[in-house]
This record gives sequence, C-alpha cells and structure tokens, in this order.
Amino acid sequence: MRVRKHRKVRREMVLTAAIEMSLRVGYRHLIRDDVAKEAGISGGLINKYFGTIENLRKEVLRTAIQREILEIIAQGLGMRDPDVMRISDDIKQKAFHFLIN
Repeated sequence: MRVRKHRKVRREMVLTAAIEMSLRVGYRHLIRDDVAKEAGISGGLINKYFGTIENLRKEVLRTAIQREILEIIAQGLGMRDPDVMRISDDIKQKAFHFLIN
C-alpha cells in the first residue's frame, strides 16, 4: 500500500530538490519538469504548491537567504534580485567572498 505524504512534506521535498538543483545549475535555470523529476513528483504538483516556476525560484531565493546558502545568494546578487538587495551588507559580503574564493 502506498503511503501519501503530507502536503507540507511534499512541498519541502520540492523546495529541497530545487535548492539542490540551484546549486548545480543556478536558480534562474530551474525547469519545472526537471525539478519535479528530481523531487520524484509530477510536474503538476510544482504548480499546485508554488503556482509557477517563477514563484518556486523566488521561494528558493528566500529560503537561501533564511538559511544563508551563500552560493544561491551570490546568484541573486548577480541578478540584482530585489529580495537579495535588501539583505544585510554582512550577508552580501559573505556571498561575494564565496564567489571570489
């Protein structure tokens, strides 16, 4: 018998897969079907949980800021993303140093 995972658990699985992919290919290059395959779900669930791939990208960036995932924050700095531009200078500096090292 197949056990259904709770909505929050599946949403977190998608987000985790998207973060891992962002570290490999960049958050701006996330593709719905690739993230779905990585998470082991259907592409339609991406839309159910996040609405659009752009919303998923924004959530990846917000989560990276919260968790201080410097590589993804650095990507946001390069794109001059408004959410990243509002973070503390200290975190921006850490992300910048991550890039040059």
